Amino acid sequence: FYTDDFGASWKYNIYNFLPITQFYHFDNGTTDHSVMVGGSQDNCINIIHPGQAYWSVEIGGDGYGVAVDPNTTNNVYAIMNQQRFASADGGVNWTGINSTVGDGLIIRTDHNNPAHIYTTTYQYIYESSNQGSSWSLLSPSAGLPGNVFDISFSRGALPTVYAPLYPGNSTRLWVRDGLTNTWYQRDAGLPTNSPVRKVVPDLLQANIAYALIEGFNSGNKVFKTTDRGQSWTNISGNLPDVPLTDLIPYPYNPDQLYLATEEGGFKTTDGGTTWT
Repeated sequence: FYTDDFGASWKYNIYNFLPITQFYHFDNGTTDHSVMVGGSQDNCINIIHPGQAYWSVEIGGDGYGVAVDPNTTNNVYAIMNQQRFASADGGVNWTGINSTVGDGLIIRTDHNNPAHIYTTTYQYIYESSNQGSSWSLLSPSAGLPGNVFDISFSRGALPTVYAPLYPGNSTRLWVRDGLTNTWYQRDAGLPTNSPVRKVVPDLLQANIAYALIEGFNSGNKVFKTTDRGQSWTNISGNLPDVPLTDLIPYPYNPDQLYLATEEGGFKTTDGGTTWT
């Protein structure tokens, strides 16, 4: 509760007034960037649409992974309390889409048309081509050799899938090569003493991606592949040894990258030789 009249009256508006929301995952529309959705710790699935002054709370509970269909912002996907939900009206109404898959934390879309959606449960990755009405196993039938930490996809009709594993596994990164539709361990050239936080595929070139290294590891922060993970080149340059959170490639200049860290944002215009 809070007061703005010296205690004469009290108001309750925790979602829109107190800036205490911690988001686990966040996504926004491709066809309309002003449509944003986030899964937040203990504070539900939150969505904002054009013209809204505040975020709206759509599903109660503990929010996790979220995804917006890149072809239409009407289709939104979310995980709440490890259960999957889909909305076909921009988050107004929701339907469960767990079907035959177990509990999970991650749900993603790719940029095919129509967009496929992907989810994980422990060491397994599943794919759906019908908005979650049914799921098919994408990972090997025996699963990957550890729980999946994140998933990402290259652009194009034959997307390569990148799947970093949770810290503590002897293998750190598995890749489903889009050219062969086969899974490979592809962490050769990455630091052996640190897990991979996430892999960010290039926005235009299907063979290029960037691996962000988890935690503290001086001089080993960002790595680049030009062959779908078969080899990696260190482009950490002069980056400080701070934890990384995300990277965005600039689509019109392959040497220009934007990096988010726990010490602020960094930019390179020479492919990672120097960061400012």
